Order: sequence, then C-alpha cells, then structure tokens
Amino acid sequence: QVGEHIVTNNQAGFSLKVVRDKIRILMVSGTPSMNYRFLRNALKNDPSLDLLSFVIMRTPTDILNVPTQEQSLIPFPAETIFTKELPTFDLVIFDNFDYSLYLRPPYLESIRKFVREGGGFAMIGGPNLFNEGVNALSPIGDILPFRFAEKAFYRRDAPFSVRLTQAGARHPILQFADDFRKEGAERRPLWQEMPPLDGINVVDAKKSATVLLENAGGIPWPILTVSEHGKGR
Repeated sequence: QVGEHIVTNNQAGFSLKVVRDKIRILMVSGTPSMNYRFLRNALKNDPSLDLLSFVIMRTPTDILNVPTQEQSLIPFPAETIFTKELPTFDLVIFDNFDYSLYLRPPYLESIRKFVREGGGFAMIGGPNLFNEGVNALSPIGDILPFRFAEKAFYRRDAPFSVRLTQAGARHPILQFADDFRKEGAERRPLWQEMPPLDGINVVDAKKSATVLLENAGGIPWPILTVSEHGKGR
C-alpha cells in the first residue's frame, strides 16, 4: 500500500504438489450405506484420485409402474464401462455388489484381463455379495484371493471380533501413520479396540493369498485377504 515502510511481509513462500496423472477409480456399491458414504467422501477428498462411483438403487427385477421417461434413476451403464472404459481405470471396487444381476460373462472376462494386465480390484463383502461358490471357475472367482466356504456364505449369528495376523502386522496397507514409530505388540491396541463386525462372508483363503485380518473368536475365518493375479492385485 502507499506509504508502507516494510514490504517484505507482502509475500509468502509455500510448496505446491503438482499431480500429473491422477489415479482413476471405479466404485460400484450394491446398496446405499454408511460404508458407501465413507468411501466416497474419503476418495473424493484426495486430489490425487479421480473417482467414478455408482450406487445401485434398484435391481432389474424390481417392478416399476412408471414410464421409463419419468424415472429419475439412470440404468447402470455396464456395457459402456466394461467394454470401452475399463482400461482407463487403475482400480475397480465392488462394494457389497451382486454383479451377477448386471454383468454378462464378457464383462467379467474384461475385469479378469484388466487385473491380469496390471489393474487393481477390491471386493468389499456383505449380504448382497454374489456367492462365487456357485461357480468358482468364473472370471471373478479366478482373480479373488478366497473361496466361499459354506452354502450360507453370509453369517450374522454372532458378533465377530477382528485381529491382525502376523502378516497383517507387517503389511503396509494396515499401518496407521503413528504405527511407523512403534514396534511389534505396540501396534496392536487400535485393532483390539475395533468394534466387532455384525456379519461376515464365510470364506477360505487360497494358497496364493495372504490373510491380513481374521476372526478372533472360534474359527479364524479370513476377514481381509490380498493376493496378486498376473501383474495386478
């Protein structure tokens, strides 16, 4: 301003991180939920990520007594995404999603190819998850790190406490920021304080997979499992 005696306080230095290529994520949730809300907010708030998300509000078997032109919900664009757009993504997330209602075999084969060539695929369980035990040789069943263990593949008969496995205690995706300054058993209290799950998908891990979290009471059913498939994870 006119008459200023000190001009050095008219400027400030700061660092700016420039993201050249964002990580593109496709997320499909089988139902509106707090899980979907949390994931969407978390991913949207990261400037290095580009998220395209869908939440299923109705299924193809729902009876609607409303003309198509008067419906506010758009159909899930499965054909466009899984025949044309899939290679443009880095990660695909299915969240409690019964994909058997929407994805034809060629689409599932596209997902397997996507992962084999370096893409990431994450499946979050729940009661709507399609039971791959019916057809474990499908393209999705091939890339998953587990197999369904029982016909009743989703159980809510008791609370399920969660604990870290030895592999999980060392795995980077389960480390909190403060954990890097801790050793061994000191890393475990936060996981021990985690509230029990009200339901789990009953699965067995494949030999090629690594179990990071497991059920803490009774049979140690896998809760979080990871593996590689081709060049992808």
